[in-house]
Amino acid sequence: FITVPPFIDGFKSFVPFVKELERQAGSTATLYAYRPDETTLGIVNFYTGRSLRVIGLEELKAMARGSTREQVVVRDSRPKGGNYGEITRAGIPHRLVSEQLVGDRRTMRIITVGGSNEIR
Repeated sequence: FITVPPFIDGFKSFVPFVKELERQAGSTATLYAYRPDETTLGIVNFYTGRSLRVIGLEELKAMARGSTREQVVVRDSRPKGGNYGEITRAGIPHRLVSEQLVGDRRTMRIITVGGSNEIR
């Protein structure tokens, strides 16, 4: 009997992104996502056992004004513009902490908002 392990395409894997998210957010912080798709919601839950709290632009603006630094997942299927473009065009102060290409069409980002020394 021969068993063959499944092929895992590292280029399309979400694992490095999810590991970075856990490293940035820690094990107890609420995980936020700005306008995520179903894949993003499912992948983060699958690998971390934690759910993402979905937020919109107004909630993100309020978080940016707060004193607590929060990590937010931002997914885009376009290299420029898209969800991350909405955040930058809205002038929301943030720090881009991580940016990873997953496959050839999906850019996954982690930004931080809030706290006292945010930059764009």
